[in-house]
Amino acid sequence: MENDLNKEVIVTMPQLVDAYNSLIEEAQIQESQGWGDEDKCTYHEGYISQPVYACVTCTDKNNNMNGEVFGFCFGCSMSCHLDHEIYELFHKRNFRCDCATPKSVHLCTLNPKLDTVNALNQYNHNFRGLYCWCSTPYDHNSNVVMIQCYMCQDWFHDTCILKDFPHNTIPEEPDTDFICKDCISKYQSFLGKYKDFEYIELDESEEAEKTEPKSIPQVPEVKLQIEQQQNECLISNVSSTNILRAGNYFFRPGWREKLCRCRKCLNMYQLIDVNYLIKAEEKIPESAPETPPPAAKKPELEEPSLSRQREIAYGLMEFRDNLMEFLKPFAAQKRTVTAADIEQFKEQFENQKQKKKKI
Repeated sequence: MENDLNKEVIVTMPQLVDAYNSLIEEAQIQESQGWGDEDKCTYHEGYISQPVYACVTCTDKNNNMNGEVFGFCFGCSMSCHLDHEIYELFHKRNFRCDCATPKSVHLCTLNPKLDTVNALNQYNHNFRGLYCWCSTPYDHNSNVVMIQCYMCQDWFHDTCILKDFPHNTIPEEPDTDFICKDCISKYQSFLGKYKDFEYIELDESEEAEKTEPKSIPQVPEVKLQIEQQQNECLISNVSSTNILRAGNYFFRPGWREKLCRCRKCLNMYQLIDVNYLIKAEEKIPESAPETPPPAAKKPELEEPSLSRQREIAYGLMEFRDNLMEFLKPFAAQKRTVTAADIEQFKEQFENQKQKKKKI
């Protein structure tokens, strides 16, 4: 390897093109999914639906004192925790960045230190890299599929779901929403009365006869909300024999638009903090933690702006030039490049980038 060191560090045009296209695709996917800006913290936007991250490095640094963990936005993941080990938790609703608040042990580079506590943020074992009822980390090498509960937004293994599922297989319909057994139990007082919402996978003969549930009026959401201000509740007289029992369920596409909107139910949604069920909410692309999207469903992405193209190209060239300069002494002295040398280069390169940001 020492004799071929000069050949090893050559960056060819196809390699640059591949790296460039990869960066473009990543940037476009980030933009399409509303990840946010790499150099902007979302704290001042308040409690919003956004990609959330947790930091392993900062938690370890804090020695898990008081069991504290904290979540932060995409901008802080790229600016404040770029060289840290982090968990990508994907979209969580009603979350405000905690990077600059007292929960964080790390100095936020995008915001001054704040005294405000984000009391409405909800934390669970996901922020320690644990998922499902079995509280285990996500296994990259496993074939197990992970599915997110629409209500609590925790992730669950399909094998664990099937243990408390009234059917033998997980539905393949992509637009269904999974509701875990804990949320079914927690919100049984109203969710349990929508047995017709359950999605059941049908065979081809049954599929032809499938109809929408008849117990709930098929009216547009806006019209339904206006009419039911004076109308009686749609679920007040549901028979106790026609309710969802304990267990995991998949709800059919469009179930939220069919929820009752009488005055009593609207007040109830507000009281138990599930107003998101009746509000227009952007459908976040589904994917298990750190699971790449299927190649067959690769999104068609628009070309980035010229300024973004230049930024990516300059970044690639800067990385190439720095790497070539760093490896020159190794080539001259015929020394082998070690893992420690690579880490040193990464640290120097990141320090150089941070200095440029402050200029």
